[in-house]
Amino acid sequence: MTSLEHAFELLDHAASAYTLTTNSRGGFEAEVHVGAHIGRASGEPKARAITIALAQALGLETPEEVDVPTPTLRRPRSRSSADGI
Repeated sequence: MTSLEHAFELLDHAASAYTLTTNSRGGFEAEVHVGAHIGRASGEPKARAITIALAQALGLETPEEVDVPTPTLRRPRSRSSADGI
């Protein structure tokens, strides 16, 4: 998620409490509480850190590193007569 407005909408609807801060290095940190569960994430963009912290608090699977997008590698597919082309 890259829209900060949408990230705050998610927080307003799902989180029971949250804390958003910047650390000594100027990085963004989010701590989100959903009931007794807590999710934490840091990095940029802010909307991504908020969304990942919320996903963790909800028990959803999240990427290992917040501030490095996970690349998707795809091999080009060759076409052949077996594909009906």
